[in-house]
Amino acid sequence: MAKFTDLLLLDDEELKLAKLKREDKNKLIFAIMLKFFQTKGRYPDRTDTISERLITVLSGQLGILSDQQEDIFIKINWESRSIERFRQEIRELLGFKIATVADSEQFILWLTKNILPEACTLAQCVEKSYQFFNEFKLEPFAKKELDRYIRSAQNAFEKRFFLSITEQLSTETKRAIDTLIHDDEICSEDSDLLTETTTIKLRLLKKDLAGVKLKHVQFEIKKLQHVCNIPVPSVFLNTQSRKLLQKYYMRILASSPSNIEEYIAENRYAMMAIFCYVRSQLLTDNLADLFLQLIHKVKTSASKYIDKTILSDVKKVNGKFDILHKLADTSAKYPSGVIKEQIYPKVSQDKLQDLAKELSCNDKWYQTQVHVKMRSLYSHAHRKELLMLLEAFDFRSNHPEGKTLLKAMEFIKQHQDSDDKYYSDTRLVPIDGIIYGDWRPLVLEQLPSKGSQKNQQKVERMHYEMAVLELLHQKLTCKTIWIAGSYRYRNPDEDLPQDWHIQERREYYYKTIEAKSSGKEFTQSLNDILEQNLQQLNDTILSNEKVKILDKKGGRIKLTPYEPQPEPANII
Repeated sequence: MAKFTDLLLLDDEELKLAKLKREDKNKLIFAIMLKFFQTKGRYPDRTDTISERLITVLSGQLGILSDQQEDIFIKINWESRSIERFRQEIRELLGFKIATVADSEQFILWLTKNILPEACTLAQCVEKSYQFFNEFKLEPFAKKELDRYIRSAQNAFEKRFFLSITEQLSTETKRAIDTLIHDDEICSEDSDLLTETTTIKLRLLKKDLAGVKLKHVQFEIKKLQHVCNIPVPSVFLNTQSRKLLQKYYMRILASSPSNIEEYIAENRYAMMAIFCYVRSQLLTDNLADLFLQLIHKVKTSASKYIDKTILSDVKKVNGKFDILHKLADTSAKYPSGVIKEQIYPKVSQDKLQDLAKELSCNDKWYQTQVHVKMRSLYSHAHRKELLMLLEAFDFRSNHPEGKTLLKAMEFIKQHQDSDDKYYSDTRLVPIDGIIYGDWRPLVLEQLPSKGSQKNQQKVERMHYEMAVLELLHQKLTCKTIWIAGSYRYRNPDEDLPQDWHIQERREYYYKTIEAKSSGKEFTQSLNDILEQNLQQLNDTILSNEKVKILDKKGGRIKLTPYEPQPEPANII
């Protein structure tokens, strides 16, 4: 790759052409116009600031003294005949031509296909336009003319885009959109006045979740169901740029219903369809966030409660390490001695009991107590909201372990109205791959035997639900489980290129990002690098002035900090 300085230098042919100019001023102007065109795809104008480095490099090549460079570009007329002649010479040198009307039509088509679907601003379109002119060896249009063509392309693209959406809308959808924005009076800001009978209008759809109360969650789910019941071309909209959809979503969000009604029908229906599509995703995301927050809140609240209980119930034992030292020293000196005779004189029995009780919070006992408290908080506080949200979402998975969890969630939905402490038939409850670790003894309770019957296992319903929800929290955040209709928690396969299933294209993408196509190859390469560096450190550590072995706390490796890197030359 060429260095930046090399890109600023004139080659032999360019240097010869520049030196044909009579005055040093014209030589430098021509050279700068040429390099500016080669690097940026256009000529400089009065709004541009010419880099001092570019002037210095070219002046050195042309043999122009530094005192002759001052104020050379302040009063230059970029529309003069000399400048026009320089442009013609540059075109002939580089093989470019002046753009024609036919080229402008091709330019508009190129913008519509490649740039405008990404919802670029006017300034971004101008910058990207020079790719077209460079590719087709065309001298760019003048700035005003270029802006006019870009705006023309934007209007044509928007009209065609809206038409493609409106043609896919049914009469039912158009009627639902009209109902949504018609007679939409300013509603009360008091969220407590919202009820199940409140009519869903556009202003209410624009509002976010008011709180975590049961009625707020119910009303938010009602809003989601209402907007999802408006049929929109989701398949088509899902193929469009997110930035483009956000552009028209924000336009509706910032407009009042009366303003929206003033739009022409084609634009109104298309933008409202986009709004409903995006809004349904955002409502789903907000409810999914709340769902995860409630599960997390149950766990953190339970942990805080148990910690507080331990601190209040357990006497704090001071000098724990001194006690442990006495125990170890006494045990080593009297290995066959009697505890009562050798240990208790050193450390009292009561103190040992307090110490054992305090340290027990680090064992499985602590997690068990947290899980028991989680069950209590869940059943008495947040169960209704969580199950309501669980019912509202369409959970899906692309992995076998996720599908097992989906079965457990479906089982919970089917038995959520049961009042029994245990599920009636343990064999029907999905357990394997779902319940493990500290949850298992709480979920699977051993019932005492009756007569000739052996001990039976029963599944405790509330513990089972809480264990499944905690596992769902983990799998949803890593997208093993995803939610249909959501954006943040969408199908992870949608994050891949559309041609990912083609092996040749997949290899191309891996090559583009310089990544290994095999997970084993990737980890092996990291292990090899780690081993090489550790071996190099081991071989040179005695003579390496940058590394020291300290005696601090059993031995530590101290590395000398790197020297600061030099400031980038091309960044101001």
